[in-house]
Amino acid sequence: MKKIILLLAVTVTGSLLAAPPAGPQTSSYKEPRKQRPGGARRLQPHLWRAFAELSDQERKEIFQLQRNDPEKFREVMQKKAEEIMKAEQLERKKLMTFAKLYQNAKTDKEKAVIEKQTSEILKKRFSKRLTANRRHLEGMKRRAAMLEKELDKKAANADKIVALQTQAILSGKFTFAPRGQQKKAEMQPKKTLPEK
Repeated sequence: MKKIILLLAVTVTGSLLAAPPAGPQTSSYKEPRKQRPGGARRLQPHLWRAFAELSDQERKEIFQLQRNDPEKFREVMQKKAEEIMKAEQLERKKLMTFAKLYQNAKTDKEKAVIEKQTSEILKKRFSKRLTANRRHLEGMKRRAAMLEKELDKKAANADKIVALQTQAILSGKFTFAPRGQQKKAEMQPKKTLPEK
């Protein structure tokens, strides 16, 4: 009987020592971060490339999918990124093969053929990047035009805006918060006691 009690005491003590402490942890131990499936870190630049290569209509559809089914959105974008990554790897292997073939070529005719093939691959890659950059630039121009309209609208209504801000501050509806918390404080009306 004493052996059973001793065994139970040792087991309970061991399990208590092995268990993480309850409540907030004060030690420097941190849970290891969970890795995203499929090497998401490796795919990150390709995700941006996949998004950049979408047409405007495809972007609208993908944004809709993101709102309605985030998990499906991640799957679709990850698949597109993987396709881009695999295609790039294939192109790189081809280019490295062409480089070796070119260096080992015996005749000028062989070198010319290899040079032409290499140039075609690089031209296609360059053209793809230019198209994506142009699309990005067009998006930036549209956003800049919208911002300019918004600024013009604010400039036209400057007197009204300043008058409203003046009244809000003087009536005590809004107060200034310490730097960094201003926006949050400006968005929240100051609670005032009801008048007696």
